[in-house]
This record gives sequence, structure tokens and C-alpha cells, in this order.
Amino acid sequence: MYYSVDQVLAQPLMGKAKVLSGMRLLKQCPVESVSVIEQPVEKFVKKNELVLTTGIGFDRAPETFESFVQEIYASHASALAVATGRHIKTVPHQVIAFAQNKGFPLIQLPWEIRFSDVIKNVLSGINHWEEFMMHQYKKLQREMINAYLEGKSIHEALLVMEHFSQAHIYILQRRNETIFSTAPERHPHHPSLHINQLILDKPSVMNTAWGSRAQIYPFEILNQSKAALVIDSDSSQLPIIPPSILEQAIIALQLWFKKQQLAIHQSNTEKERLIATMISKDWKNGPSFVARAERQKFSPTENYCCIVGKPEQSGHKQTAQDTNDLAELATKTAQEICESSLCAFHSKYLVIFLRASGDSQEITEGFLERFEEKRNGYHFPIFSWGISDRPANIHELSTSYKNACIALETGRSRHGIGTRSTFTDTCEFQILSHLSKNRAAKDIVQKIIGPLVAYNSERGLDLMHTLTYYIHHNGNVSQTARALSLQRQSLIYRLQKIEGLTGKSLSKSDDLFLLQLCVKLWTMTV
Repeated sequence: MYYSVDQVLAQPLMGKAKVLSGMRLLKQCPVESVSVIEQPVEKFVKKNELVLTTGIGFDRAPETFESFVQEIYASHASALAVATGRHIKTVPHQVIAFAQNKGFPLIQLPWEIRFSDVIKNVLSGINHWEEFMMHQYKKLQREMINAYLEGKSIHEALLVMEHFSQAHIYILQRRNETIFSTAPERHPHHPSLHINQLILDKPSVMNTAWGSRAQIYPFEILNQSKAALVIDSDSSQLPIIPPSILEQAIIALQLWFKKQQLAIHQSNTEKERLIATMISKDWKNGPSFVARAERQKFSPTENYCCIVGKPEQSGHKQTAQDTNDLAELATKTAQEICESSLCAFHSKYLVIFLRASGDSQEITEGFLERFEEKRNGYHFPIFSWGISDRPANIHELSTSYKNACIALETGRSRHGIGTRSTFTDTCEFQILSHLSKNRAAKDIVQKIIGPLVAYNSERGLDLMHTLTYYIHHNGNVSQTARALSLQRQSLIYRLQKIEGLTGKSLSKSDDLFLLQLCVKLWTMTV
């Protein structure tokens, strides 16, 4: 996978070279460049660089020589080759001891070996190795394309890359919990990073919590959603694969993503048509409908709970990819909850039908809790939810859908976006909503509540606020006075004023009920 110190020493020119330390590590030390360095080192040495030195000035200063070697080692050089015979006769024992202790390759060269020849050989070796690796990378791309043409899966394509890189390889997606990797049995206990742990604006390398080194190459799937190719290696000695090479592999992988996208789009379209059929009750072709339902593992003979969700985009227009990703996330979440489900968009709503095999409330809440956790983790927009009141068979699902939509929109109107509402929760609101549109009811509300509002405008005393608190505290004067931070007598004065303006007695249950109803209707119409 890289040109190593071992290969440099295998050249005929280096036949008389003597390895003083790091013999066992020569194959694990990559050589990416070569340079000649004397004092001082400073920042002139690159990582994985073979350093040549004559040792000038070190003949009578072994401590200075040792400091020099320490700096070379600290610069992550691949090895240090010292020419002996003129400036220094031998390498000091303390320098060799340091290199042996660190496992750092230290090489002794005879003076007659010219540095220019060494540099020429090393650069030629690096060049030949890069040409060989480029040939291998092109071969890798061809093998991946052939795998696609032969109908093999993306997991098998990643297996081809694993054989090439000698590392565990997988793909993470920003808005999808699916991790593409090779067959699970190859890495049954190997952990994976999470997409949110990664920097996706440029290639990077990180050490994982389990002690491996992960090379991260971010890319976009079909120029739409962010993803990352992870090369997870147990050996830090394996070379970093150049981004240009990974780009070629990604081009080949995009073939599978395009195929997958088409399959998901086709499946979502079929689900959308199936849901539209049930909502519209278009049963013209019964056998055809049953066949379509069974293809989606949806049983027409079972009862289902209905949930509808509305993504609150905050000005962001929902794309076709967003729709597919959300439907896919809902489908996978539903599969964790129940054996049979159907999830797809209809109009502006995400519609979820969950098989009611037990407690329907437990099923719907379980789905929503899991979905919301995943939605937040993958940075999808906030959802508002509406839930039908009870499971229904296939002929009643249209009504369940409409009830869930009413619950959703009612909840949004009353409590804002991001809320969950059941159809049962909205019964009071629905009654009040119908009453608020009745002309006679409007006149009654205006006659009773109008004087209180006018009094506030004229005198600056909000009697509506006082009445609302009095009703909330069930007519308890002491509790209401404390809540409003009023003296008891001041509150009693206000309550008497309310009775005088409305013509209703707060001590009569019928009058109090009418006042409470009028306050709610007034609040809805303001």
C-alpha cells in the first residue's frame, strides 16, 4: 500500500547500508519524500520523509547529535540515514540506544554512497510505486463497476474496497440511519462512528474510541444528501488513501445510490397511490388493490392506527429528496414497532398506518417517541402530529385519516407547531369552533363579553382577565386574589362590577357556565 524504508534498502545501491535500529519496523515505515538535513532541524522535515545527514559538527558532540536525532524523530520522519567516514566515524551508542528505544529506523551509510544517487533512487522508487498504485486504483474502479454490471449489491462493492485497503469500510448518511457496509458477519462486533461525530466539510483523519484510525472522506449522494466514506483501520501504519483515489471509488458507488434512489422512489410512489386509494375509497378494482397492498406487506383484513404528521419547514421548501428521506425514516421506525405498516406522503401530510396488534395508544406513542428521537438526530424539521382516536379497518381508514388531520390542524391552531393532538382531545375545540360561526351565538357573546372589553378600554381595568382567573380557580375568591396579587376586597369589587356589566350572577351555576362559554368563544374570535 506504500513505498517503505524496507524497499529503499532493497535497492542495489544500498547494499552496504547497515540498519542500527528499528529493523522489525522497516516494512511499516512509508517513504513519501527524501531530503538532506544538517543542523538545525527546525520545521524542515516532513512526515514520512527519509532524512539523509553527514553528521557534520557531531564528531565531538554526541549530546548534540542525540538532540538532532530526537528532533528528526519528533518530526515523524520515516528514517534517518547517517553517512559515516568523514565527519563522524561511527554513530554514538547513546544515539543508537535512543533510536532503539523509540523503534526509529537508524541507518548507517558508507561515505562513498553519494546522496545524489540515494535521492535519485528514492524518488524513482516513489514514482514507480505511485504509478503502480494508480494502476491498482483504476483496477479497483473497474472491479467495482463490473460488480455493479453483474447485479451485485453495494455491500459486495465495499467488500472489494476492503480487500484493496485492508481496512473496515462503511458509509454513513446525514439523513438516513442506514449504514452501508460489507456483510455483518465479517465485522460482527466492530463498532461504527455516527454521522454527527464527523466533520463533513473536508477529508479528515481521527482516532476512534476503540483504538483504530478512521479516515473520513465526505461526499454527496447524487449531489443531494451528505454522506461520508469511512476507512476504519486497526493499524496506524497503513497509509492514508489519497482523496483523488477515493473520489474515483465514490464515482463508482454513485451507480448503486442511483439504483437505490430509483427503487425507493418507485416504492414510495406505490405507497402514495395505495394510501390515496384508501382515503378516497376508490375500490373499483378490489383484487388489484389487495395485490398492491400485499406487495407492501399491508394486510387489508387487519385494523390500523392512523397518524398524520406535518413537517414545519420554517420557510425551507421541501424537496423530493426530503420527502423520500422522511418517508423512509418513518417506514424503518414503523417496522421497529409493528409487523405491518404503511408510510407515505399524501398531500402535505406524512401518513402512517400502524397495525393495531395491542394497546393502540402504546403503539402510536412508541412510534412517535422513536421517530422524534431519530428526526432530531438527523436534523429533519420539527413535526406537528395528529392521531385518530381508535384503530379502524380498511373501509374506515378514510375517516381515521380525516380525524387525524382535524386533530393535527386543531392542535396547531390552539398550541402552535410541534404539538401532538388526538381527535378525542379536540372535541371541545370542534364544538366551540362550530358555535363561533353561529350568528346567534356571536350576538350572545357580544352582549355579555362586549361590556367587559369596553370597560377595559375606557377605565384600563381588565375585567376579562379577572373573570378568566376566577373561572380557572373554580370560583374560589381567596385563590383568585392570590393569583392576581389582589386584596380580597379589591377582587370582590371587580367581581361585583363583572356581574353588573354582564347581567349574570357568579353565584349561579348556569350563569357561570354561560360566562365561561362566552369567554372561550370570545378568545377564539379575537
